[in-house]
Amino acid sequence: WKMTGEFFEMVCGYDLSVIHQAYFSDEEEYQNCLAVAESNNLHMATVALTAPDDILLSRFRERVEKVKATGENMAIKDKATFLDVISKRSFVPHGTMMFDTSLIPVGTIADEVEEMI
Repeated sequence: WKMTGEFFEMVCGYDLSVIHQAYFSDEEEYQNCLAVAESNNLHMATVALTAPDDILLSRFRERVEKVKATGENMAIKDKATFLDVISKRSFVPHGTMMFDTSLIPVGTIADEVEEMI
């Protein structure tokens, strides 16, 4: 949180709308982020995008195949590492809007988030 928090605090000081992709490890990290937003008179809304693990694994396999075909690079290419990463769920604050991306189209999610902010 130290580096991310310092960067988030700096950006909040510019009085801009901020979309911050944060994966909070615990309540304390979330509260730190919330305190930075509030100290800059900013509203912080949290949104979580989810999908069942089998869908996530299918999407992962598709990305690996695409990377292999195009010669691009990606950080995680093996199934075991990917499964380990998704098993470590991040902290989701109470009241967070949750969207299952396997059921809800991206455009609908974007519209609902836009209404919220």
